[in-house]
Amino acid sequence: MNISIFQEMKLRWKLNVNWIVLIKWIDIYDFFKAVNPSFGPGAKLSPSHIAEQCKVNSELKMKLESMRKLTGEDNIVARIKKLIEILRKDEFVELESELLDNWKVLSSIHYIENFISLINIPEENEAS
Repeated sequence: MNISIFQEMKLRWKLNVNWIVLIKWIDIYDFFKAVNPSFGPGAKLSPSHIAEQCKVNSELKMKLESMRKLTGEDNIVARIKKLIEILRKDEFVELESELLDNWKVLSSIHYIENFISLINIPEENEAS
């Protein structure tokens, strides 16, 4: 099989972009799992409720702060809404109540969970 240099570069670029998307999903999933350990299909998300949790939980606040580049927002609620919007665009959540700004996690979140379960990070003594 003879692949041109251009085709190979294009394939490598596409693979890099896919890794960036996957890493973004993992970070977002990790944040919401830290907010609610039962985060998964059917779980409910409320930006204002999550923001309140972030105000009293330094670990959540730190995780949210680490995603500031991803969200581009300064306000805590706005950052959380941006993360939910990313999940909505990728069809992992749907709006349940516009009035209350409540969101429901869809079964498609299993895609991220399955990907995470495939990640194998060797122990230090295994790598030696």
